[in-house]
Amino acid sequence: MDAINAKLICRGCKIDVVDEIFSTDFRLKDQNSLGYDGKYSEAVYFDPPKDLNQTNAAPERALSYRGWYLAVKFDKNGELIDYYLTNIHK
Repeated sequence: MDAINAKLICRGCKIDVVDEIFSTDFRLKDQNSLGYDGKYSEAVYFDPPKDLNQTNAAPERALSYRGWYLAVKFDKNGELIDYYLTNIHK
């Protein structure tokens, strides 16, 4: 919230700031991972994911995300197009 209130995270701001604040590497996105709208979408989850597997037998792990998160959408130049804080999961 402080970063949004201080306008460090805003429309037109750089994704590098989000990377610095949350220790992510969104700016290193592969050009092939652009969405249908030509933009990148990412999320910063504030709660750790819940492991849905009861055993370690499965090679792929099923995870469930819950709680609050920051969703960001940015262009290939690293400029934030949109962002929001929410706890609603689809």
